[in-house]
Amino acid sequence: MLSKIAAWLIKILTPLAYVKMTVDAVNKKLVEPLAGLPGYYRFVSPADMPQARFVHYMHLVKRLSMNVDEELLNRYLTLLTRAFEEGEKEKFHGAMYMLKDTMATIRPTETYYWLAALMYFKKDEDISTFDFDVNVRKVNFFKGLPNQTFFLATLLNRLNVSGSQSLEEIETYLKESQVKAESYGRILTEMNK
Repeated sequence: MLSKIAAWLIKILTPLAYVKMTVDAVNKKLVEPLAGLPGYYRFVSPADMPQARFVHYMHLVKRLSMNVDEELLNRYLTLLTRAFEEGEKEKFHGAMYMLKDTMATIRPTETYYWLAALMYFKKDEDISTFDFDVNVRKVNFFKGLPNQTFFLATLLNRLNVSGSQSLEEIETYLKESQVKAESYGRILTEMNK
């Protein structure tokens, strides 16, 4: 109960501690302080991003729609091709099952870190463009936060991709998803030997 009150107070009081910041003179309402991450701001909506950033955002959204990034998809396709050519039906069907399950149930957390790097920014960052080096540093910082599942669950909640699920439900789903993804990764590595 006490932690819920503290979280509520942080949410209410954090915006008061920040100096107001705007994208430009016209779009004053589009940027707000990020509660829980001091010194960071966020776009209220992804549509509020400048175009050069929004292009990268849409690429990541496309990746999320498949729940698999290019590198993992290529690993699966290489294994499927090799198993098909060698006539190894069990290996082929096993890899096909894992790929389908990955695309249906596993969220690629790396993609969420990159979405956060696009959505969250510091006051001195050039938000009109996408600077890869700056965003790599931000992704590494986000990965180093003490409570990863809370950070990711909060991000999903802010992006409205979690529906009406509570933060606890999202955290549980992300933990289970990561365990399954790691297991599939180990199996995929063994099958590729």
